[in-house]
Amino acid sequence: MKFLIVHNSGSFNKGCHALSYVIVQEIEKLYPGSSYCIFTPTPEYDRKSSLASTKICFKNFNYTAKLGKKAILGILLYYFTGIKNKYLLRELEDFHEADVVISSGGDTICGTYSSTYKLARFLRIAGVFKKKVIILAATLGPYKDLSLEKKMFQVFKGVSAITLRDECSFMYLRKKAPSLTKNTFLVADPAFLLKKQSLGIELKYDKTVGVGLSASLVKTNRLKYQGLLHFYSNVISEIIRRGYKVLLIAHVNQDSLDINNDYKMGLDLLNTVDSSIKKEIIFHEKDISSLEIKDLISKCYIFLGARMHSTIASLSSMVPTISLAYSEKAWGLNQMLFKHTKYVYDIEELKPETLMKLFDEVILHRENIIKVLTDVIPEVQEKSLLNFEILKTIVDA
Repeated sequence: MKFLIVHNSGSFNKGCHALSYVIVQEIEKLYPGSSYCIFTPTPEYDRKSSLASTKICFKNFNYTAKLGKKAILGILLYYFTGIKNKYLLRELEDFHEADVVISSGGDTICGTYSSTYKLARFLRIAGVFKKKVIILAATLGPYKDLSLEKKMFQVFKGVSAITLRDECSFMYLRKKAPSLTKNTFLVADPAFLLKKQSLGIELKYDKTVGVGLSASLVKTNRLKYQGLLHFYSNVISEIIRRGYKVLLIAHVNQDSLDINNDYKMGLDLLNTVDSSIKKEIIFHEKDISSLEIKDLISKCYIFLGARMHSTIASLSSMVPTISLAYSEKAWGLNQMLFKHTKYVYDIEELKPETLMKLFDEVILHRENIIKVLTDVIPEVQEKSLLNFEILKTIVDA
């Protein structure tokens, strides 16, 4: 069995690494000995990651490049004749050879990013080859552009199954595209199943607060970089003033893009905070896996995180968490777990005093939050496994 996984942003994004790791792990339980091709913008980096395996092939693919008429002609000629031709993009052979195509980008095609429809072309290409296509554990919509919404709903009609990781997405599709309901399922993110792997680092202070960084807020929320550093610096100062130490977490480390390099942001932040509190801040080494980051986060007293999968790592480790929300997915995740969104902070507000008020409330109710998470996380992990039960139903049909 060959699986083609698309919409992956590469292992430098620890959320994407977590998704790919769990997806391969769970599929192997169902179909031992399967092979996998993962389209990624960073194949060389991925081949060195903990995902590396003889069963996994990483290939570079320009997700946002325009698919021209000649390339489309090449697809059609290859599909109908099986003969390779000069117009055929080399990566498209993988669509032809795959038994199943999986979209596993999380929020990649949710509408937050300008490249949404370009990215959706993978689903259209898979449709041309009449492949079984599964959008796995996604956040979708709301599409504010009605033209984009219409086009995306048309694309989704050609998909075998859509599993959605939050109720907001599920209710949105039920309301706006009822014809898709039959093949749409409410699940939980596969990353809730991710195991921990020790880095051998012990936090010497038992009240360490994790602060997850996100340099991409500069782009997605049009915030100024220096303003964001100033915000983080003030928040960290307030946390330390309350008697805690701080662990900085860099969940995405894309060297080629400063706006997506949380590690660089962490280094810049250390140069921004007052020198008198630097000794109270811990920062991990650069190249560690999603499993190792989860191990670090699990040791925190509480966690403040902007990256979706950094908060999944903390919540699935029963660590009380404040989600620094920049898109719908943070609200959806909290609604699923707590049936409310009291622990979500809208990052566009950028007021340290407002965030610290919420921080104090989470500290006050910490034990109760842990109890809620202890009760609910096993149920959520069952919903995570539902992704693969649905996948098996589609594959075996």
